[in-house]
Amino acid sequence: MPPAISVTFVLAPDEYASAARQAMIRRPNYIVIGIAAALVMVSPLLILAGVPMSPFVALGCFVGGASFLYFLFGSGPREVYRKLNPATRDLEQSFRFTEEGIEARLQTGEAKLDWKTWMKFRETDRFFFLYPAQEMITVLPKRAFSGAAEIDSFRELLKRKFPPA
Repeated sequence: MPPAISVTFVLAPDEYASAARQAMIRRPNYIVIGIAAALVMVSPLLILAGVPMSPFVALGCFVGGASFLYFLFGSGPREVYRKLNPATRDLEQSFRFTEEGIEARLQTGEAKLDWKTWMKFRETDRFFFLYPAQEMITVLPKRAFSGAAEIDSFRELLKRKFPPA
């Protein structure tokens, strides 16, 4: 049996924002709206190209598209952090992963969870995301692991338990 993998960390505000941004841009509705926002931002270019359009419509499209992109990449992810319970968001988190399941410890409590609790996982360059539900994530920063070998072992454990998202 492979050894247990343990991580302990405190997520920094910029990590919360980065994780929220990465989770948001993977949702289909944000992808579609983001593409639409980017396209409407080019409406002023259509006027320059000679396409008949009211300058006010073009300006409105540009401002609306820019506002959504600012929300997606700027204020939205920071808002996620701000809305979290301040009594728990800045606490140290500890997780222990074994073939049997996951043990989670915070200063507010402990939990022992079977792998069936989780639906899927996703990996980015900075994080592992574990999904206990479609719209919920548990964020594990890769910096919390002891090194590349432990990250590889953890990735293999996750692949054995469920397919990536």
